[in-house]
Amino acid sequence: MTTTDIEAVFGDVDARKLQAAWTLFEAVATDKTPFVTGLDRYFDGERHSATLAEI
Repeated sequence: MTTTDIEAVFGDVDARKLQAAWTLFEAVATDKTPFVTGLDRYFDGERHSATLAEI
């Protein structure tokens, strides 16, 4: 994918769902690399705060 505007690809709601999922997967994965990379690239490194509050 050439764009980093994830909301343009998925829309706002699904982009937030993806951010929440990647935040959760990063927290529990042995290899965090793909989730860190995705969050850094598409969400400017911002983790989903509501997910972090729950874990």
